[in-house]
Amino acid sequence: MSALFKRVAFHWKVLGMSDEHLYGMFVGGKSRTKEPSERCAELDALLPKYAVRLRQKGVTVRKLFEEYSQGYPEGYRHANFGILLLRYMLQTKAVGHCDQMYIDFAG
Repeated sequence: MSALFKRVAFHWKVLGMSDEHLYGMFVGGKSRTKEPSERCAELDALLPKYAVRLRQKGVTVRKLFEEYSQGYPEGYRHANFGILLLRYMLQTKAVGHCDQMYIDFAG
């Protein structure tokens, strides 16, 4: 059989399958949502406090991580800790405001 014929035959076979069968093949009936791990939940509870403290003079991500790693030795390592802290800060940061808007109707 030629490669083109095999591809066409496969497409016809897939088109003939029911939605339930295709769903079972690709999703497998399993939930795609994943429960957060215990260490993720622990860090999520600490992130608001760390974000506030990071804005203070003299506080660095390294210092916050050292404090975190003393309390949670099996927690995240420095790189992931920094990434998660930055992601939290970017998600919660307010993004400007607009007093006026000008519309140019020239055309």
